[in-house]
Amino acid sequence: MRSPFLTLLLCATALASSGCGLLIAETSTQVVARIDEATASQPIEPQVTPEPQAIAPVESEPDVPTVTVTRYKIDSQCNALVPEDVDVPAVAPLDETISKIVGDRSNGDFRIAGYRINIEESTKAATLDFRLPVDTARSIYSLSNCEQFALLGELRETLIANAEWDIDSVNFQVQGQDLQY
Repeated sequence: MRSPFLTLLLCATALASSGCGLLIAETSTQVVARIDEATASQPIEPQVTPEPQAIAPVESEPDVPTVTVTRYKIDSQCNALVPEDVDVPAVAPLDETISKIVGDRSNGDFRIAGYRINIEESTKAATLDFRLPVDTARSIYSLSNCEQFALLGELRETLIANAEWDIDSVNFQVQGQDLQY
């Protein structure tokens, strides 16, 4: 005896070769077939497909050593920066922290493609130079005061607040051009 799915498949093959229209859509619980009126008289039995079995989780990588840094985030009223302790990989905590803040502040119409950071040890000044994608809908200059405070304020305060990075001031650039903030 043929399975209902095989019957449906054979019927679909026959319809496709005859030039008749056929649309088959599969959901997680059933197969639905819609055919034209000429072939409506042919019996087609939908088949209920079983729910997929859960896949065993992939083993995660071994625990990566982390360090705790103080990250500043904008409050819900966009008035102040609030400190919170976060764990970041110990390999490159400064880069990981910057990447997290930049990623959190990128959205559908504003993105930062990357950045470069240069820390002048003699003056303890960090220069953060943003790279914007050419297809971004908005530039950094079009951000509202709150959005600028969220991105630039969070970065500045976070970099200065973590004593292990030894940064006293933060300057911003966009593709090599100074950004006043």
